[in-house]
Amino acid sequence: MMPISGGSAFSAQFAAVSATATTAPQGQQTGMVADVATVSSGASAPIAPIDYNSYRSTVSYNSRVRFLVMHYTAQNFRDSIQSLASEKSKVSAHYLVPDPTDPSYRDSGRTNVQVFNLVDESNRAWHAGNSAWADRTNLNDSSIGIEHVNLAASDSCSGDIHFPPYNPEQLEASRQLAQNILQRYPDITPTHVVGHSDIAVGRKSDPGPCFPWKAFHDSGIGAWYDEATKQKYVDLFNLQGLPSIGEVTQKFRVYGYDTSIAQGMPQAFSQLVRAFQLHFRPSNYDGNLDIDTAAALYALVEKYFPSPPGENGISRVNDGASSPEGVRSSQSPPIVGTGLPDSPSTDTLSTSRGGIGTQSTAEANHGESSSMVYAPRPTIDWTSFDPFTSPVSSEPLRPQPELVAQWMSTYRRDAADIESRADALRQQRPEFLRNYYHQRTTERDPIAAQELRQQAMDLAQEAYSLNQRMSSLRTALDRYPAGLERERDEAELSAQRMAQIASEGMRVHDSLRNPAEGRRIGDPQSPAPASN
Repeated sequence: MMPISGGSAFSAQFAAVSATATTAPQGQQTGMVADVATVSSGASAPIAPIDYNSYRSTVSYNSRVRFLVMHYTAQNFRDSIQSLASEKSKVSAHYLVPDPTDPSYRDSGRTNVQVFNLVDESNRAWHAGNSAWADRTNLNDSSIGIEHVNLAASDSCSGDIHFPPYNPEQLEASRQLAQNILQRYPDITPTHVVGHSDIAVGRKSDPGPCFPWKAFHDSGIGAWYDEATKQKYVDLFNLQGLPSIGEVTQKFRVYGYDTSIAQGMPQAFSQLVRAFQLHFRPSNYDGNLDIDTAAALYALVEKYFPSPPGENGISRVNDGASSPEGVRSSQSPPIVGTGLPDSPSTDTLSTSRGGIGTQSTAEANHGESSSMVYAPRPTIDWTSFDPFTSPVSSEPLRPQPELVAQWMSTYRRDAADIESRADALRQQRPEFLRNYYHQRTTERDPIAAQELRQQAMDLAQEAYSLNQRMSSLRTALDRYPAGLERERDEAELSAQRMAQIASEGMRVHDSLRNPAEGRRIGDPQSPAPASN
């Protein structure tokens, strides 16, 4: 990634931008509206001119500008000007930052970087197009756009995009311009400094992976994750596996992305992941959700959209009494499951997610043979327990590394009884399916039901893909000549395995769509146990 060079050669230029780009100060607006006295006619008495200065609101208004959007032009300087500022142009931007090494720029008689203001900031430039961010759409209405001359180009055969590096002087000019804009528009928060690819997922790729977002963040422009927080989530996901697609999609939405295109469409979800990677993991933007990508996303959400104490991704930890329906925060780590009250009833199981009588803790299943216990540090002094014991089962505990948040302590209990201790788990498939009961999740836990539906769609898609591959493999088997018995046998085993996974995926899909009343999903013949 191209670093940003130092220097202050453009300071005077951006001081001039400050003076010309802003509107007239409040209290000095004159001549904007014709005096009423000059346009009224037929009135019996003259009307006094509008008073613009005696009374002015000083706090109850703000700027229309909420976002700063970075672009590249994918053209040289001459063609960029033609596209953005000619009489026939259908797109525009507030600013254009040229590349000083571009021959067409030098042909214009310039050698140093000169930033061009193409549209006044008070006007609406046509740079974002169909766009969305942070629950706002049509960002032309509320953003400032900066175009960078950069010859990114798409390969006509492969469809891959070539992203050339940015010029250091160009980046320095862009950095100073962005700092100047942020000083004048405090409503542009760090998460509101975005790329075109962020606000037009799947449609745009600019400013591309070579744009130095991390270096800009270090200069006070835009957002970036804390490395220690990201590593915490890397360790967590290595231990417990990646969270579900539904949960990751929700994190994307919390951070600001428009996730409507990703609902039930694996290819669209991949485009969402790729857009995020172009910004926050530019070393590899293949669109595949991996631990590094998920950890960066969760670290960003924790930093810029922190959950309030008492809420996390599993349950609500309360002060002892049964809480109202537990809150699942969309901004919290994806630890699995929830603990049970001491004497649960059906209603308690479904509405007191994580409350366990007077113990102020939550216990969650982990894997197939252990569970995790979470407790707020200020409430329980765990050092008084010898040995540490689970407040749910009184079984021995052993301390674990901190995995949730600084305000919680984490312990692990081995030999957990998964079926009897779980109300609803949030694990990777297929283990979590054994711990859901259809009536409970559909009637009392719509969030869990939605996750199950998403899981069913994922399994059905995987089953379809595996069936296609299995058919291709079996067709190829008939073409193997004699002497390739080993390859033939390996291919046959692969085909059998694919058939098995595909069958299981379709079976789970069918059971989720048409589960028998009172039977467990994933095991249609086994009745749900009675609550006790």
